[in-house]
Amino acid sequence: MFKRSLSAILVMLVLLPISAESQSVFRLFSTPAERAELERRRQEMFRPGQTPTLPEPAEEPLFDLPLVEEAEPEDIIYRLGGTMLRSDGSYTVWINDLPINQENLPENIELLAPFSQGRLRIVSPDSGRSFEVKPGQVLNLTTGELFESYDFVEPPPRAEADGSITEPEADPDSLD
Repeated sequence: MFKRSLSAILVMLVLLPISAESQSVFRLFSTPAERAELERRRQEMFRPGQTPTLPEPAEEPLFDLPLVEEAEPEDIIYRLGGTMLRSDGSYTVWINDLPINQENLPENIELLAPFSQGRLRIVSPDSGRSFEVKPGQVLNLTTGELFESYDFVEPPPRAEADGSITEPEADPDSLD
């Protein structure tokens, strides 16, 4: 108890001798003379009828701008989940976990006969190469590589222009 009261008294004694000229501990310029000088300079800058002059810009930039590199083209990935025969006789195809009706397939994708096997022909619009993709396979159309789903490794997330990283969407079927 004695040590607590002694330390409290010492703290008060240290904080007590504040400069007689300063009005507040929280002011940057604590003396009245310094505050008056700042106010005088402020008034000189903005006299009526006088336009304040700004300093000339420096010839050299204040900092180096990073060079903007051209972004690599994003990989075009097709995952063929499978096909299903509908009651009206048409087929639904699962591409990248999205159901697409047989009549609404993109122009570069064709369902191959026999439809029950669920094979697709995907044509690269850039090179004109065609790929036959079976259910469970993954096609990287950008590189022309065809993978089994268990061999395919998701590409790493890409950094955006603003420095942020875009994460791929979570797999809704995962148990995490």
